Amino acid sequence: MSKSFIRLPDDYKIPVSVNDNHVTEKQRSIQIDITNTNPHEYFLNLFWAKDKQSELSHIGKFKLNLMEMVKEGYLRQESSSIIRLIMIRTGTGDIYLRLNKKSPEIHLGNINTRPVMLANLSYNIYSWRAPYINPKAKHEYANKFPGHESLNFNFYKNGIDCDKYVHGYFQWTNDPVNFKEGGTVIFYSMNTEKRIGEIVGVYGGVSILDEPIRMYSEDFENNEAIFSIRAEKNLSMLFPIPMKAEKYKTTSSSRLVGQTGYSYYKEDIAIQIILDQIKMLVNGNGRKDELTKLQKIYEHLTNEILNISELLMNNTEENELYEAFKNDRDAIVKDLNSLEEFDDEQVEVKGKKYKRDLKTIIQLKILRDYQCQICSTRIRKSNGSFYIEAAHIKPKSLRGRETPDNILILCPNHHKEFDYGSLNILEHDEDQIRFSLNKRIYDISLKVE
Repeated sequence: MSKSFIRLPDDYKIPVSVNDNHVTEKQRSIQIDITNTNPHEYFLNLFWAKDKQSELSHIGKFKLNLMEMVKEGYLRQESSSIIRLIMIRTGTGDIYLRLNKKSPEIHLGNINTRPVMLANLSYNIYSWRAPYINPKAKHEYANKFPGHESLNFNFYKNGIDCDKYVHGYFQWTNDPVNFKEGGTVIFYSMNTEKRIGEIVGVYGGVSILDEPIRMYSEDFENNEAIFSIRAEKNLSMLFPIPMKAEKYKTTSSSRLVGQTGYSYYKEDIAIQIILDQIKMLVNGNGRKDELTKLQKIYEHLTNEILNISELLMNNTEENELYEAFKNDRDAIVKDLNSLEEFDDEQVEVKGKKYKRDLKTIIQLKILRDYQCQICSTRIRKSNGSFYIEAAHIKPKSLRGRETPDNILILCPNHHKEFDYGSLNILEHDEDQIRFSLNKRIYDISLKVE
C-alpha cells in the first residue's frame, strides 16, 4: 500500500473545514481542486450510496498526499489545479481506489457492516491438520514450503491452542480492517486433485491478532509456523463433507474470494453454508457430535434455536411422502390444484399426519421429475434417489405461500443464484413466471398438469 495513504481511526477528528465526500454507483469519482486545499495533506471522509436518495454507508476516514499518489499511479491529475479520485465497487461490496484495470489499487472498505469473511486456503491433502507442500500449486513459494494454514484444523497445537481457543492463518495482501471482532470466517480452498473450489470449514468468534503468534516447527520456512487469527474452539470445525463453492456464487463469472485472499459477505451466506452442511450430514447419517457443533454455530449466527431432531424427522418424512406419491401423478395433480390458502396445516397420508407444506413440496418435486426448472439438472444421491431444492418466488418471510404458483424446483446452484443474484420478476401469474436473473431472461411454466 502507498505510504502517501493513511487510514485514520473512525473517531479521528477531521478538520471542521473538510466536507464529507459522497460517491454513488453512477458517480464513482471525486474531483479535487487543489487550489483550495493542501495537496500534501488532504482529508477524505468517504461515504457510499446506491444513488443520491439511498442510505449512506460510511467507508472510512483517510489522509492522502495527493501529489505523491498521482506519481504512484493511484490518482489522475487532469489539469494544474484538478486531481481526480476514481473508485470501483466489487460484487461483494468492497470499495477500491483504482483508475483502471492496469492501475495499482487500495482497498478502502466495504459498503456494509459484514461480520463474515470467506478466506482462501491452499489445498492440503491432510485436511489442514499437518504440513503439506502442494506440488500442483501455482505459486513458487507453495511448491517449496507448507503454507502456515496447514495447521488450521489441528486444534491441539502444543503451547498455542487451549480448551477455549484455536489459532489459524490465512494470507492477505490488504489488512482486513472491516472485519468485526467476534465475527465468522468461512474457509474456501481450490481442490487441486478434483480441480474444483470447495467450502471446507469455519472459524467462529474470530479475532485478528495485532501481532502474529510464532511456533517453532522445522517443517516450515525459517523453522516457524505463524498464526494470525484466533477463534473460539466450540464454534470452529472442519466440515465433514466439503461443499462445492460454485453453489454460493451469485454469477457464473464471479469470484467467491478476492485476490486479497478474502472477501466480505453478509451473514446470510454463512448461515446458509452451515445449514447446508447440517442437511448433508442429516442425509448422510452424520455423527451426533458433528451435528451438535454445527447446531451451536448456527445458533450463534442466528440467535435462533435449531431443532436437529425435526430435520431428521423431515428427512424421514420426505422419504415416506415420496414413496406414497411417486407412482400416482393423477393424485398429485388433483391435490395441488385443489390447494386453498387456509387449508389445515396438517394433512393425513396413509394414516399418518404430515405438514401440509412438506407434502406440497414433495409432490411438486415429483411432478417436476426432480429436475431443475432452469437447467434440467438432476442430482443423483448415493442411495439412487435424487436431490433437488424448492425456491420460493415470494419469500416465506414476506408471507409467500406454499403453493405451486410460488415455488420453483431448482438445483442448489440456481437456487442460490435465485436468492442472492440480481433478480427482476417481469411477469408472474398462476401458470407462468418470466424473470431476469443476472441479465438472463427465463420463462418457466408453473402449471400443474
